[in-house]
Amino acid sequence: MPLPEGVNLAEVKATFADGVLEVSVPLPSATQAKVTKVPVEEPAVSRQ
Repeated sequence: MPLPEGVNLAEVKATFADGVLEVSVPLPSATQAKVTKVPVEEPAVSRQ
């Protein structure tokens, strides 16, 4: 079974009871978003 990227495999748990397989995969901790500044340029002035 493929697991999401960043999952800590040591925290994955599975149980099998009464014919039911239950797999618990904790979500990976959130990573801080990378902030990028994008310069805003003035529009070109058209000469008509």
